[in-house]
Amino acid sequence: MQFVQFEKVNGYLHITLTDEGRAELAELADYPSASSLDLFPDLIDHQLGNGWERILPEEVGALTDATILTDDCERDENGKLVTCGRVYSNIDYYQIESDVERLLRLGCLVWSW
Repeated sequence: MQFVQFEKVNGYLHITLTDEGRAELAELADYPSASSLDLFPDLIDHQLGNGWERILPEEVGALTDATILTDDCERDENGKLVTCGRVYSNIDYYQIESDVERLLRLGCLVWSW
């Protein structure tokens, strides 16, 4: 099931909540412990299995704890990052508001780098 859609637009990554994603988050909101969980990885699981991957900040020399995603990298046989093209991140707001809260509020995230 696809809870969000990714679309690259003019150098930005638009992450849009689908109807299925909104329903999933509404269902999880019924569980008190869900508010303390980072549900964003679950929302993007479909994309992570289809060409996108999460990059560790230290792999690209970033001094942040923000989530970093790309669909343009290559790793060696040991999993070490060899090349990396454009990356996208929530660096502008990750310390202020969670991706899930922002998706619920706005319906779409716009990531840059």
